[in-house]
Amino acid sequence: IGAAGQCRIICRDVFSAFKLLSKEGLKFGLVLADPPYKEELAKKCLLEIGKYDILLPPAIVVAEHSKKDELPRKISDLTLLQGKKYGDTYVSFYSSE
Repeated sequence: IGAAGQCRIICRDVFSAFKLLSKEGLKFGLVLADPPYKEELAKKCLLEIGKYDILLPPAIVVAEHSKKDELPRKISDLTLLQGKKYGDTYVSFYSSE
């Protein structure tokens, strides 16, 4: 309720969206990533976040991925805080430094 004025829909893939957000100087304290469970897209997404200055430390990045995809404890400027398994799904919680 009332969030419409605070939201913006960006119709593009996440990799070009990060570039756009960085170019506009926008920063976020929370990023939720739920890429398709293939081709290590969760890891690629985390690496891409590290390429752009879009996090407002101490930011939290939550990545949902297949339990078969092991994400590193440290990736770019992100450090794994904890992970939770839900069936075939794994949710990894990272913090920016």
